[in-house]
Amino acid sequence: MYLDYEDIDDEDIEDLIDKVKAFYETASNSLVNIHGNIQVLDGIKKDAKTISVAFGEVEKGIASKDDLDTLLMFSKDPLSKLERVLAMLQTVQKDAEYVARDVEKRRCNIFVDNGGDLSTRYEESRNKIESDSKAVMDWKVMKC
Repeated sequence: MYLDYEDIDDEDIEDLIDKVKAFYETASNSLVNIHGNIQVLDGIKKDAKTISVAFGEVEKGIASKDDLDTLLMFSKDPLSKLERVLAMLQTVQKDAEYVARDVEKRRCNIFVDNGGDLSTRYEESRNKIESDSKAVMDWKVMKC
């Protein structure tokens, strides 16, 4: 998901938080050992409107050519409101990198277990089942 910081609004932040929560839920369901801080995510989602306003104030402050306007834009300390979002994004990035490494390691283990060919993964089991099925078909059932 790409966010254009110039037009960010509270819905964008809420959508981002929902996607981050979905990422952590998927990772948990996949038995990857990472856990998102749901309280932090819920807090950011709750303050989405304030955070989106802070994005706008920072944008205006940076774009301003007048020192007084810049000072006024930063007087409410909008950067402090953005620090939580930045910290959350940094954590999610580290967790996503960890997940990528973990998934790659799991894929390598699959290839090692079956000689590298996924189509032969269950071939030995399939052959055993076929031979057992033929043996069972040859059995003669005696009537009592």
